[in-house]
Amino acid sequence: MFRDKDINEIADIINEIYHVEKVGGLTTIEELNQWFDEPGEEIRENTLVVLHDERIIGYNALCHVKGDSSIHVYSYGTVHPDWRRKGIGTLLVRKSIEHLSQRAQKDKQKVIYDQMVRTNIKGQNELAQKLGLEKHTDLLSYRCQSLEEFKVLLPKGYSIITPTLDDAADWASINNDAFSWRPSLDQLTVESVKYEFASSEFSEQFYLLCVNEDGERVGFLSSYISNEKKGVISTIAVHRNYQGQGIGKVLLREVINRMKQAGVMEVRLTVDTQNPTSAIKLYEAHGFSADKQIIEYIYPIYPTEEATK
Repeated sequence: MFRDKDINEIADIINEIYHVEKVGGLTTIEELNQWFDEPGEEIRENTLVVLHDERIIGYNALCHVKGDSSIHVYSYGTVHPDWRRKGIGTLLVRKSIEHLSQRAQKDKQKVIYDQMVRTNIKGQNELAQKLGLEKHTDLLSYRCQSLEEFKVLLPKGYSIITPTLDDAADWASINNDAFSWRPSLDQLTVESVKYEFASSEFSEQFYLLCVNEDGERVGFLSSYISNEKKGVISTIAVHRNYQGQGIGKVLLREVINRMKQAGVMEVRLTVDTQNPTSAIKLYEAHGFSADKQIIEYIYPIYPTEEATK
């Protein structure tokens, strides 16, 4: 398991991979420590490492997000380039699933292990299939490298505000309604939103909430600037009752303008290939183009008594 002193070696692996493969981004010890201590996500105590001669050659950090019916665990890890194709990744995933199985038994709650696979990285897709992970979602990574200044015209009676903790319930409700078409594993909870608003990712400048003249929250956009000074749009969501009125377009244009003013030269986002809305057309109309495919794999883990029913 992870020891506090391991943070330096993990940062070294991340930065070496970036220099060699341009995957991910550069990180500092301070930024990595801050991420490991994100409130409510239990990352530091749920990170597995593989050692060789007392040096870390691979790790898998498990980020816990508690839902109403399960604990969703997102994995973030990698193997040192010199040790790939030697079974280290397989070992890490298997040990992670064993670790989470103990959590499922202890808490008497379903745990869902989630692993994102970039199809352009050799071996990741084969590993997920080999270990019996279930394909859940096909995502396309979109990138815009030449940001324009857009005119933002809000529909009459609407305004954009910065969300607060008091908006957490509305934020979760908008998200769950907007993505009700998706084969969701768990709905976004108010508790998870509060954790997100308290995390280092939250920014008053790049988290936008659209409100109508009656004060009803109808749509939102969450985004941040990475440590490479690149923009990342995490989510754009508009309540179904208000879709088709240009709210998503306004939110997208507003955040692009803000990022351009902040000196950002590139913005990224991901979109589900099965998205039935006009989201993909919206992104492409604003200069985004697809450059990578990402597959989300899951592995549900049940407490023993539930699994035998």
